[in-house]
Amino acid sequence: TMPRNNELEQILSDIDAFYTGTEARDEVFIKKAFDELKANKRKKAVLITGGFHTSGITKALKEKNASFVVVTPKITEISGPCGRMCG
Repeated sequence: TMPRNNELEQILSDIDAFYTGTEARDEVFIKKAFDELKANKRKKAVLITGGFHTSGITKALKEKNASFVVVTPKITEISGPCGRMCG
């Protein structure tokens, strides 16, 4: 069954809040990474995040003129208990 209008509005509001929070987390990731580099007098670090964060973090690193590499796995098959439902 389709959700009612008020249920749909709540779902859309929840989705919006989730993505707004995700974008805010990108900023926190970068700030904490640079704070750690400075505090430990380091020039290199590895930051591992989920794929959704790639564009926001990439943009922030470019704005800071930082060198970086994005590594993205190429998944060709999903096996295990969830099979095709996971993909």
